[in-house]
Amino acid sequence: MQALRAEPNDMDLIVENGRFKSLVDQETCFFKRVYHKNIDYKKAVIHYYIVHDLFDYHAKYNELVNFLLQNEEDNVMCSLMDFPGFGLSTGTRGHVENLDDYSIDFTHFFNLKFSSDTIVEKKIIIAQGLGGLIVLNSTLNEKFNNHFQLSGIILSNPFIKINEKHFKTKSFNLINFASLSGRLKIKNPFPFIDLISDVKICEEFFADSLIEDQFSINLIDEIKNKGKMVRILSYFLEIPTFFLISEENPVIDTQTAQLFIKGVDEKYRKIKNYQGMKYNLFNDVERDEVFNDIRLWIEEVLK
Repeated sequence: MQALRAEPNDMDLIVENGRFKSLVDQETCFFKRVYHKNIDYKKAVIHYYIVHDLFDYHAKYNELVNFLLQNEEDNVMCSLMDFPGFGLSTGTRGHVENLDDYSIDFTHFFNLKFSSDTIVEKKIIIAQGLGGLIVLNSTLNEKFNNHFQLSGIILSNPFIKINEKHFKTKSFNLINFASLSGRLKIKNPFPFIDLISDVKICEEFFADSLIEDQFSINLIDEIKNKGKMVRILSYFLEIPTFFLISEENPVIDTQTAQLFIKGVDEKYRKIKNYQGMKYNLFNDVERDEVFNDIRLWIEEVLK
């Protein structure tokens, strides 16, 4: 892991950037952690891991980070990373050979020791869309799940099943040179205005060159295949999990998501359906409602 580099800011926060080498290939993954300058490692630290979506990268979660760190008295840290091919990480843009590669790197990131002084960490993962699928794959797949000690998980519109009518890839699979076809790209089918209700944030997304607007056929097919695998494992999710589902949602199959959630034991699951809200709940105009729901759930889980 490369040395962390601190950035100045005007919120009395410490912002540190760093990189670690992917365990899968030669790529490097960017990561960031944010915490109050008076954090006390001798006390229990609440550590939030924020996992980005297909349509963004770590920098698009500032509203969520600011909410989690708004109380200076809380002993809180937020950590974020970019998967290879996204944001500030290296790698073929918008492409992965196997979605397990993301789970391998996320598992490694989750278990990095940031401070040898930390006595207790209460870890909570917060994930959006694709990030939600990666988290479910990581915590339900026996190849990874013994590496996670968690207090809770928050999943916003996870890719349990994507709306496949918008992600058609079968016609490309007929190409004879199959090894190349997996890297062919399809354009993001969703204008940001269909995903984000806050017009100002929507414009920022549109202007950000680090957001991918094309995804490889192989990445989309991997999302479909891992979604199928995860859907039969809901009963084995034995971590308190808060599912946030927006009803105005062209990206995921909400009916299938609801069925998956019903398969989770009642003592581990909570669900909130948001009427009239778009897919990207953390950047919705009404995000304060979402954040308040998150705060109440966290208080219940950690009490």
